[in-house]
Formats: sequence, C-alpha cells, structure tokens
Amino acid sequence: MPEAGISKRRRIGIAARGGRLVLAAVVLGAFAGAILSLTIQVSRHLNSLNVARSDNVQWTLSQLEVDYLLLQMALREAEDDSAASLAQVRRRFDLFYSRLATIDKGTAYTPLKSEFSFSQDLQPVQQFLEDTLPLIDGPDAALRSELSALETTVSGMRENVRGLALQGLTQFAKYTDERRKDVADTLVSLAWIITALVVLLLALAAGLNRMNRSVARSAAEQKTLAARMRAIVGSSLDAVVVIDERGIVQEFNGAAERVFGYTRPEALGRPMVDLIVPKQYAAAHKAGMNRLLETGERRVVGSGRIELEAQRKSGEIFPVEVSIEMTESEEGKSFVSFLRDITAEKRAERELVETRDKALAGEKAKADFLAMMSHEMRTPLNGLLGTMTLLRETDLTDRQATYLNNMDASGHLLLHHVNSVLDISKFEAGRLEVSSVAFDLGALLEEVIAGQSSVATTNSNTLRCVWLSPKPGHVRGDPVRLRQILLNLVNNALKFTYSGEVRLEVEAHGEGRQVTCEFRVMDTGIGITEADQARIFDDFETVDTSYGRKTGGTGLGLGIARRLTKAMGGEIGVESIEGEGSLFWVRIPFEVVAKTEPLNAEQVQSPREQPLSILIVEDNEINRSVLHGMLTLDGHTVAEAADGNEGVAIAGTRAFDAILMDVSMPVMDGIAATRAIRAGGGPCRDVPIIAVTAHAMSADRERFQAAGMSGLVTKPIERDKLRRQLALVDTRLAPVALLSHANAPASHHDNVVDLDALVKTLGEKKVQTLLAAFVREMDDMARAISSDDFEALPMEDLIAEVHRLAGSCGCFGAKSLHEMLHRAETLTKTGDDVGARSAMLQFKNRWEAERPSFSRLLTGAEENAGAAQ
Repeated sequence: MPEAGISKRRRIGIAARGGRLVLAAVVLGAFAGAILSLTIQVSRHLNSLNVARSDNVQWTLSQLEVDYLLLQMALREAEDDSAASLAQVRRRFDLFYSRLATIDKGTAYTPLKSEFSFSQDLQPVQQFLEDTLPLIDGPDAALRSELSALETTVSGMRENVRGLALQGLTQFAKYTDERRKDVADTLVSLAWIITALVVLLLALAAGLNRMNRSVARSAAEQKTLAARMRAIVGSSLDAVVVIDERGIVQEFNGAAERVFGYTRPEALGRPMVDLIVPKQYAAAHKAGMNRLLETGERRVVGSGRIELEAQRKSGEIFPVEVSIEMTESEEGKSFVSFLRDITAEKRAERELVETRDKALAGEKAKADFLAMMSHEMRTPLNGLLGTMTLLRETDLTDRQATYLNNMDASGHLLLHHVNSVLDISKFEAGRLEVSSVAFDLGALLEEVIAGQSSVATTNSNTLRCVWLSPKPGHVRGDPVRLRQILLNLVNNALKFTYSGEVRLEVEAHGEGRQVTCEFRVMDTGIGITEADQARIFDDFETVDTSYGRKTGGTGLGLGIARRLTKAMGGEIGVESIEGEGSLFWVRIPFEVVAKTEPLNAEQVQSPREQPLSILIVEDNEINRSVLHGMLTLDGHTVAEAADGNEGVAIAGTRAFDAILMDVSMPVMDGIAATRAIRAGGGPCRDVPIIAVTAHAMSADRERFQAAGMSGLVTKPIERDKLRRQLALVDTRLAPVALLSHANAPASHHDNVVDLDALVKTLGEKKVQTLLAAFVREMDDMARAISSDDFEALPMEDLIAEVHRLAGSCGCFGAKSLHEMLHRAETLTKTGDDVGARSAMLQFKNRWEAERPSFSRLLTGAEENAGAAQ
C-alpha cells in the first residue's frame, strides 16, 4: 500500500533525526565537559592568585627588610639599658622572626625556597634567629650583656636580608607573570569553546526548528492519513473488524454495522468471538488464536480470501468471504479482518447450479426422448417400409405400383427429415460418428447425380458433374456423410432453380496420398440475398418462410451439411448474387488409397448364396412377420421368439447362424437376453447377435457391444440393409467391426398401412389374425384403464404394455392412438407418472372413438378370408 511505504520512509527519517539528536547531545556533552574543566582550571588559578594576595608576598618581602632595619635600630637604641629599650628590641625581634617564619612556612614562598641563592641567603638569617631566640626570651641581664654582639651580628646579615627581599621580589614577579599568562590562556580557550558552543547551540536550535517543522508536517500528514484511512475504512463496502491479540474489538466500521447489526459503540471493547463468531465455531476460533500466538502457526491469517460462516446480532448464520492479516507494533499484535456478506452470491450460485442441473436434466431428457423417439418412430416405419419392400416382390397393377412408389417416396422423405433431426442432436451431444473406409469417389459422385436426375427434370433443369482435375480414384473417408452433404446441396440447388442448370464441379488439390477435394455446387437459380447468406447455415432457416412458398423443407439440410463438413475436418461456404444464382463450396481432406484395399461394407453384394438359420427375437408381432417375410423370401430358415426370455430358451436348445435381437422388450430386454446367451454354455454362445432397434446413438452402440452384440440393424428395416448385415455374418468379422459398419439409423412414420398390401404380403388369414389380436389387445388395455384399480396398477407393467401397443398402432395406421401412447411413455421416462396416466385416459377415450373403424377392417378381412375359402 502507498501509505505503508510513506509510513516506512517517515519512520526511517525520524530514526535518522533521532540519531543526529543523539550525536548533537554527545557533542554538547563534550563541550560542556571542556567548559567545566577550563572553568575549574581558571578557578584554581584564581584561587592560587587569591592565596598569593593573602600572604602578601611582596609586602612581606619588603617588610622583612624594614623589620630587619627596625631591629637593627632597636639594638642601637638599647644601649641606655632601659627596660623600655629591651622591650623594644624583643618586639622588633619578634616581628622580624614572624616575617621570616611567614616566608619560611608560607606556600607562596615554596618556589622561592627552591632557588639556591634564596636558600643561601635565608639559612644564615634563620640560624641567627634560632640562636638568638633563647636570649630574647631570657632575662634582661643576659640580653643586655649581648646587645652589642647582637648588633654586630645583625649588621652582618644586612646583605642576606637584602638578597632575600630582592630575590623574592624578582621570583614573585616572574611567577606572577606566568600565572597571569596561564589564566589568560585558559580564559582564551574558554572563550573559544564558549564561542563554538554558542555556534553549535545556534546550529542545534536551527536543526531543532527544522525538526519541529518536519514533525509538524509529519503530524499533519499522519492526521490526514488517519482521516483518509478512517474514511476508507468507514466507506468500505466490506466489513472491517480489527481486534487485538486478546480478541477484543478495536475497530468496527460502518459496513460491519450494516452486515452484523451491531453499532460501533456496541462492538468496541467486546470480544469478537461473542459478537460475530457462531457458537459452534467459538472453540475452534479460540484454539486457533492461542496456537498462532504461542507457536506462530498460521492457518487462516494471511491465507487470502476464504469462505466461512458468521453470525448477525439477530442470531442469523450467514456465509462470508473473509481475509485476515496480522500487524505488529509496540502495543502488540493486531488482526485486521475484511469480511464480505456473500449470501446473495451463494444464492445466485445455487440458482445457477440448479439452472445448470435443470439444463443438464433437460438435455438428458432430450437425449432420452430422441433415443426413445428413434425407437418408437422406426418401429411402425419398419412395418411400413418393410411391407412395401415385400410388396415389390408381388404382381402389381400399374395403379398399385404408382401408389406403392408414392408411399415409398413419402416414407423415405420422412426418413430423411427424422434422420436430419437426429443428426443435429447427435452432433450437439458430441456423438456424431465419422467413419473412415475406402470408396470410389468418382462412382459416389455419379450415384449422386444419377439419384437427383429425376428431381432435376421436375423443374426442367439440367444436372451434370464436371471434374476440373484428374480423378484421385479410391479415397479413404466417410462416403455416407459425403453423400449426405452433396445430396443436400444438389437437392437444394435444384429446388430453387427453374429451367436452368445445376453443375457439380470437383477439383482435387494436393500431392501424394493426402488430397483436399473441393466440391462446388453451382446453379442459375433465384440466388440468395446478402442478409440471408449470413443465416443460411442455421437450423430451421429457409429463405422463404411464407405459407405460400414454392419449395418445402425443414430448413435443416444446410445446417446438417455444415456440421457434417466440420466433423470430417473440412469447411463449407456460399457465394451468391440475388437473381443470378448461387455457388456452395465444400472442401474436405481425403487419403488416396490403392484399389486393392477393402471397400465399404455397403458394397457387399446380396442376397447371400447360402441360406442361414436365423432366430428372430421381437415382441411386436407385425415386426416379426415383416422380418420373417424378408428372410424367407431370401431363402433363410426362420424361428421366432416373442420376448428375451423366450429367445434365451430357444437359443439354448439349438444352434442358429445368426440371431436378430430386438432391444426394447417386456419380460427380458435384448441386452439382458444377449448377456444371458453369451454367459450360458448353449450352442448359440458364439453366434453373431444382431441388434434390431431404433436406438442407434454412440452410447447405445457401446452398450450393445458391451453386452456381446455383434452387429446392428436400425428400424425401419430395409431389405438391402438387412442383407448387407447378414452378409457380414459370413465374413466372421469381430463384433466391433460389425457394429462399426452398422447402417445409419432410419426413421419413423405413422402413415396408415394399406390393408391390401399386408394381405398380399402376409396372407389374408395372417392379417385377420393379427388385426383381431390388435383389437383384442387394445380392448384389454382400455378395460384396464377404465377399471377402478387403474391408479393402483404398477406403472412399470402399464408402460411395458403401452410400448408394445404403440408399435402395433403405427403398423395399423392408428396415428392418433400411437401419439397418445407415445406421450404416456415419454412422460413416464421424465418422471411424470400423473401426466402419463392422464395420457392413458385420453388414449382410452380415443380408442373407443376409433374402434368401429378397426371393427369394419376386421369384418372386411374376415369376409375376404371367407370368400377365398
């Protein structure tokens, strides 16, 4: 933080100034010591001078000579022998003696006595005084008798006394000069030191003044910073709580008041654990604080933002995001906590998760719905398209052949639309599979052109294919997907072109085995506006969306072409001018292969030369009949089982060359039956088991393969696809190979089946039996729904019967009945049992309304059978 950096620099500056202050104090102390020392010296010198004055050295030396002369005079005047004169002598002697004693014993005269000449003059005088002292203190007579001798001796000491006075004065003058010089030098030094001290004090005063101003500025900055920090903390959107190492709240900002419900005065000075920490976490909080203070171990402090729970004043527990940092000062440790109430975020997160789960559930329901629809739609289409295939093997009138062709075209158109929707769903789920097989690219293009030639003549168009480069021959890729892309583009171009030309240009780029083929579908049709070109590859988009549009379609073709191109590693685009035509281009990479490599399994020729023994396991009687008819027409031997349990039993008694196994069946489904056959030790343990189902997505195929199924035929079953799959049985391919070469899923349609066609295919007696069984089963279902215990009937049993009857309804053209049964089954799979039972009640009412029509069909079939007899 910038404030932290400023504070650090301020602390460094204050420390530096403190160091200078200490240095200045030391220097001042040194100066004070020097001044004190000099002052003591001056005082000592002055005291010395004061002692010299008190002894009055000069006066004493001068007075010594005067006292000597007065003694000499008193001796001369004492010749009259009077008592007064003797007293005068004694007094003058005492004064002279006292003067000399002062010189001898005074400290001021010590330097003089160390002089040799002074000592030479002093000694005889002292000796005289010592020798004469008893006489002076003795009787007058003795003194009187020695006066003359004393005078003579005193007169002889004149030079010595004179020398003492002169030498003393000389030495004293010299000594006094030296003392004056020392005092003067000391005073000069003292003056310089005092001057320096004054200068230092002035500098120190200036420094103190600067420091005072700096401290004042720092104090102002600190005050401003503190005010700013209080404003920041007070206006923070996050709650800020500061505690000391005892856990006592030291700061509690406005956001904390709003979040926790306490006012700042209520919170300050109280333990934080008693305010905002939930009771169930109080012990852990205290233990963590103790551990941190004792060992320094940090778990929450300094760990960034973490999510915890806190408690409001009202007692409400709510989630918070908290970040805690520790600071240390002279007062001890402090802990600063930033807390944010994330109740709204958690609620939004939960709502987002719920929304995601609902979306995933919706996607799963969609996938389940498509898988179920794939099966349900193909079950009746199996009867429709399979029956039409069988009808082509019979003698037909021209009118019947026309009707059959129309039915076949409508059925395959419906198959195309259903496959388009399922392809989109598989692509969005990441389940769209792209194969890699060898095929003849030129032959595939010729098939596309040949297949669309009849469509071209409808609008008086010409259609041709032009190679702009040498043909690569056989390539490795996905011929089914490529054919689907080109058919979509060519068919789309033919729909929007009238009396014009549609041309498929092909150009291969690249060298060696890797080539990129560019396919350009060009037309001279109505063209596409620039605005429409941006959305032309979107799902359910058509250029003309009006009710009166001239061309039909779901608007899925180009969207599917885009997805398939992307899945094959290519790219697709469009160029168009409105009113002049369009150009759709596709670039797809391929690998050139040798002609000797195995080609696509779809190129296997059929029917088989050798018949097979085949077991059909299918719960729908009509589907069993259609499969039975297709297989027997090709010369195969067929056995039937109505459910998985029966199929397992039959497969355990005899050997078959192949087993056609429906997946969705009552009692035991196809997957469970396959596992049972593979796990058993019967004769069909290693026999190829081919799944017959509408569930053809990748995940379904994985389940089939894991169960032990060897191949796959999707409903509705086409005779050629069934033949190709049976032809693979003879190649002894591995189960993975059989599944990987399984034909693409087909579709479903609820068109009414022509009863005459069924009669010609299966025979009148068989149709009569099937129709009677159908009416009987529908009646049984309607009675079960009308019964009083309908609500108590197990939903599993009801749905199994619903699933079986739905397929029969499709085969007999009962479209509305099929839709109701299908809706009930879908609702059950989504968990809506109440809605499913409601749909079953609607089915019962509808069946009661449509039953007379089926009764008439049944009566007609019985009459035809009777006439035939």
